[in-house]
Amino acid sequence: MKIKKILCLLICIVLCGCNTQQSESLQIQGQVLLCGEGMEGVCVQLQHPQYGVVDTYTDALGVYRFEQAWISEYTITPFVENCEIVPVQRRVSVYDNTIVSDFIVRPLWEKLYGYEYQDVVKDMAKTLRCGYIYAGSTSSTGSYGAFVMRVNALGQQLWYKTYWQNLYMAANGIVPLDDGSAVIAGCKAGSTTAGDIWIAKIDGNGDIMWQKTYGGNQWDEAFSIVRVDTGADKGFLIAATTESCGNGRADIYAMKCDDNGNIAGGLFDALFGGEYNDGVHVITGCKDGGFLMAGFIEYETQVRADSRIIKINSLRQHVWSKEYNIDTYDIATDVKELEDGDIVVCGVAYTIKANERIWISRLTGDGSAERWTKQISIGKSCGIYSMAFDAQGNIICTGYTIPEGRDNKDLLLLGLTGDGEVEWMQVYGTDNQNDDTGRKVVPAQDGGLAVCGNVMVGEAGTDIYCLKLNDKGLLIH
Repeated sequence: MKIKKILCLLICIVLCGCNTQQSESLQIQGQVLLCGEGMEGVCVQLQHPQYGVVDTYTDALGVYRFEQAWISEYTITPFVENCEIVPVQRRVSVYDNTIVSDFIVRPLWEKLYGYEYQDVVKDMAKTLRCGYIYAGSTSSTGSYGAFVMRVNALGQQLWYKTYWQNLYMAANGIVPLDDGSAVIAGCKAGSTTAGDIWIAKIDGNGDIMWQKTYGGNQWDEAFSIVRVDTGADKGFLIAATTESCGNGRADIYAMKCDDNGNIAGGLFDALFGGEYNDGVHVITGCKDGGFLMAGFIEYETQVRADSRIIKINSLRQHVWSKEYNIDTYDIATDVKELEDGDIVVCGVAYTIKANERIWISRLTGDGSAERWTKQISIGKSCGIYSMAFDAQGNIICTGYTIPEGRDNKDLLLLGLTGDGEVEWMQVYGTDNQNDDTGRKVVPAQDGGLAVCGNVMVGEAGTDIYCLKLNDKGLLIH
């Protein structure tokens, strides 16, 4: 019996680094978090430089515990497949029962969602528990529908819904709500009717709760939607174009509706445009309660266009507008307000199609002066469709580039400083024969980046291409 007790003590010393002068062992405890919540089943390793390694797993709250520790120095390392962990490991000095600072799990993934139809993603947004929701258009055998898809933080699809109520439907913008529902904005047309602005609310499973259409006798379509939630003023503001009313071939229409989709004011009561073709790509809210819209003016020949930014107030009244003449044909694809009130706008410009380049500009909050305007060429052609800001105020853009010697697009991701200088660049693609394009980038809740786009394989079909990356646009496993 005495020999057995001595043997157990020696095993304890070897495995746990025991100090035989210490009367009791100590506990080391910590937590592994995914999207602010504990992550269950994570392998966590405790390593002593002299006595080796012990493994344990996190419980339902993401908590790990090592019960037989002793006064010493340790390294703690969690392991999660296909994820970045911040920090990678922690070194701790244990003198008493010890609580270790949290480990943050950042999922990193690249997913291709393919279905029997041709799916073209137009918009994405963050949802509850670090998930994402995507909206776009889908087509099959001459009919065009809308789709919405939702995934969790690991990129696992939760559901995918299509809406085929008419000959033509499209979801161009989506806004998720706090209760898990979402509101879609797009277009709906029949075989004998022109397109109307279509808005619909869906529940947390993608089922339609209500839907409304607004329009005239010509083509009208919504392209972007934002939430309005300032005190008693609640609802949605929608950036659309109308051919049914206005001065030119098409005008921009800022439409407001309440939480039930009922239009505020009269139809076509806030139009912006002139004698030419005016288009809009996006609308975004400002800290003063107003809104910014980015788009273009296309002139009568349709081979010349200028970018345009429009600022409106909370009553949808024109405050100011600014036009850019970057090249023969240029369009503004996105606009954002910075924390200091300045505005950043980006887009695509070209003299000859298939020889596009990126342009990006920073201007004062009143639109009166440009602080800087930059043009960027990557490969033989490139463009950007969306941008976001990271926690440090850097500008993150996504779009496409066509490398030299090739005819197919790759998804492009750029990190720019606040002065518009390129800090890093990442390029992603599924195959050299495919066209891969980034459509939207958003800052993830864990400090990384989420990107969505499209993969087009010749004329065979289009799939949804999504990535979850770290803060430098890297897919590191």
